[in-house]
Amino acid sequence: MTTLSIRVPDDLKEQADELGLNKSEVMRSALAAEVNRHRRQRMAERRDQISALDIDLSDEEIAAAVRKSRDEDAR
Repeated sequence: MTTLSIRVPDDLKEQADELGLNKSEVMRSALAAEVNRHRRQRMAERRDQISALDIDLSDEEIAAAVRKSRDEDAR
């Protein structure tokens, strides 16, 4: 596991401490959500690019392309 350091305003840290928030878990969750949002956005853009090509693809060909795209994103 990698360690990340962040800087936040003092008052934000104090508020998080007062609420008893697990700051590490909050940051892991927020980072994961942002990564997923970007992946979904990229996939939607790719989908739109493919749709614009107006090529007739079978369901199997589409599924293979999606798997390939996911594999590339995982790298």
